[in-house]
Amino acid sequence: MPLLYRSTTIQATVNKETLDNFKNEFMQSSNYLLENAKKHFNGDHLLYVAQKEYAIVLPSDDNVRIIGSEDATTCHIVIIRHT
Repeated sequence: MPLLYRSTTIQATVNKETLDNFKNEFMQSSNYLLENAKKHFNGDHLLYVAQKEYAIVLPSDDNVRIIGSEDATTCHIVIIRHT
């Protein structure tokens, strides 16, 4: 499975040149996240997925509009949306 960043395939073998090419984009993305305030949501239509959990939600489910998680220091958060 290819690794994509902003619709660009990242080589399977990561080397210094590959990292240098994406450094500015990664920095811009990081700065965007740091500069924007956290958004707090109430519990309406919100599904929180904690560490070591997974969730499956159908697009037709009117009970869930927002799926979220937080604090993935050494973990990954993956959200895949079926449209």
